[in-house]
Amino acid sequence: MRKLAAHYIFDGNDFIKNGMLTLTDDGEVISLSEFNPNKESANLEFINGIVCPGFVNAHCHLELSWLKGKLNHGGGMESFIEQMKRIERTIDEKKIEQAFLADLEMWDEGISACADIVNSSLTWELKKKSRIYYHNFIELYSLDESQAEQVFYNGVRLYNKFNGFHRSITYHAPYSVSFPLHQKISDFNNFGANLVSVHSFEAKNEAKMFQQWQSGEWKNDQNPTLTFLKQIPQNNKVLFVHNTFINEASFDELRTHFNQRAWVLCPSSNLFIENTLPPLMLLFNDKENICIGTDSYASNKRLSILNEICLLSKHYPNVELKDWLRMATSQGAKALGIQDKYGSFTVGAKPGVIALINVDLLNLKLTDETYIKRIK
Repeated sequence: MRKLAAHYIFDGNDFIKNGMLTLTDDGEVISLSEFNPNKESANLEFINGIVCPGFVNAHCHLELSWLKGKLNHGGGMESFIEQMKRIERTIDEKKIEQAFLADLEMWDEGISACADIVNSSLTWELKKKSRIYYHNFIELYSLDESQAEQVFYNGVRLYNKFNGFHRSITYHAPYSVSFPLHQKISDFNNFGANLVSVHSFEAKNEAKMFQQWQSGEWKNDQNPTLTFLKQIPQNNKVLFVHNTFINEASFDELRTHFNQRAWVLCPSSNLFIENTLPPLMLLFNDKENICIGTDSYASNKRLSILNEICLLSKHYPNVELKDWLRMATSQGAKALGIQDKYGSFTVGAKPGVIALINVDLLNLKLTDETYIKRIK
């Protein structure tokens, strides 16, 4: 058994001042309570900072870790896509090693669970040994309608490869998936409340990209991204990733249409690609369903949820730290359907335990010196 105390413990929802967390040796939560700092307690470890459940990374591309520092920033989504088209999609030991190192980095950065986009079997072996919980989103894309069946078949083969892991088959983005491929993915996910992830309103010129690249059903739609998204089965839980250029009308429609939804913020990636952030104050109208992701090393310098929170808090200084921490813990866990085990210090959960060190404890704000210490 292990007893931890801290100036503050964030339980996944709010702060407990002078909190005490009791765990089993393997990290299961036994109890969470207040303690008297003026009274000695045997075998009590005191943490000078904020103790918090392990973070949930709600969007990542682990297999792209070998692209760290290789792509040019700025230029918008079209430029980014053109660069991505030129990369080699082969699997080799160096790429596997970079993904392995990124997995270790995420663990050290306090990430206990991760929604990972999968386009190949590159990360399969390392995930068998990882301490991080992964939900694997087998992501499909193709604008060639004649190839829809083959692309879907390849996706099912990869899905079967990840048998034994938590997994879904999902769409890449509205501008990169043909109508027949969308139908095949949706038909596959139409039985039960399946979890899907989709890049949503991520490009400034998304409507133009539709007109240039798509054919058939959506080509000349007034709001093709919204139309595409609303054709995802309504009983699915949908992670809408980025939302950089979502407007109020589209946001309201999606919020009304999907009972189970999450809005995933990846601010470092947004600044890298489009040099702007999503309309957070609009998304805050559904703030209990917001979570945070790192995206990949193709568009980020670090796989750190703390780094994303620091960036967001500098742009939105009036948002309280507990709101950011909810997005990074319990709300991310809820989005992935793993809230019984991750994202909070609920009795019986095993979310991992981290500490935020060098925090402004008087005002409950992060500082430039704040860092993560992994406790369990």
